[in-house]
Amino acid sequence: MTTVSPNFKTRRIPKPDHLMMIRQCFSCVSGERPCQAHHLRIGEERGVALKAGDRWAVPLTMDEHYMCHRVGGKREEEWFRERGVTDVRRMALALAQCKTVGEMEHTIVEFRSR
Repeated sequence: MTTVSPNFKTRRIPKPDHLMMIRQCFSCVSGERPCQAHHLRIGEERGVALKAGDRWAVPLTMDEHYMCHRVGGKREEEWFRERGVTDVRRMALALAQCKTVGEMEHTIVEFRSR
């Protein structure tokens, strides 16, 4: 029987095509462009001083990205809720399943209208 040490680190697999599509979308907060890929700090695949996996990325403008980082990880979900994105975790996971920018933008609109 093989045992796994609780201290092992899972390797983060970058998804550059997904991030490129995120950057082509309009912002999930304001609908503006151009955007940067913001990696949610509330994502599950994160550790101390580690960035969340690319499946936890959402599009934000440069100013929004800066403001989101200023509020800190403990208030990140609240920051999104205050701006009309009620379930940013589920939205990020839904965006990770999209195959085109059009699908991503449709998903963003659906999550903003909930």
